[in-house]
Amino acid sequence: MKSQWLLPHRFRLPGWILLVPALVFGVMVLHFDYKIPGLVIELGGSDIFCGTQDLTDELAFSLVWVALIAIGFSKERFEDEGTRFIRLEALIRASWIYSILLFAVVWTVYCDAFLSVLIYNLFSFLIIYIVCYEWMKRSWRRQQEDEE
Repeated sequence: MKSQWLLPHRFRLPGWILLVPALVFGVMVLHFDYKIPGLVIELGGSDIFCGTQDLTDELAFSLVWVALIAIGFSKERFEDEGTRFIRLEALIRASWIYSILLFAVVWTVYCDAFLSVLIYNLFSFLIIYIVCYEWMKRSWRRQQEDEE
């Protein structure tokens, strides 16, 4: 069965290459209030969109998100039923870990720190999934090698 939802394998390496500068950029935006001059737009006068908006934080978010999606959802060089099973197991494990962490955060983090934690939490599911998937894939390969 062919999966229609995975990106081609060639997206994986650019995802890893983009992730490092995107994370550095995101940390600079979030913790050091870095702004790119010229990324300010003038918004209309409605209740939701008013005044000016700097799009530096949106750019940082988008770069990290695109890199994580490219890493997490690119096909392997040789995609088979075993790989699909590992992907599913990694998604299930990541869902459980993410849910437990989110529950813990809701009950232990307060005030201004809560907003920062929620911003990081936007990326944590994909990061947990990638870690689980890569760990399970390596474990499965080691097991295959030991059987040979």
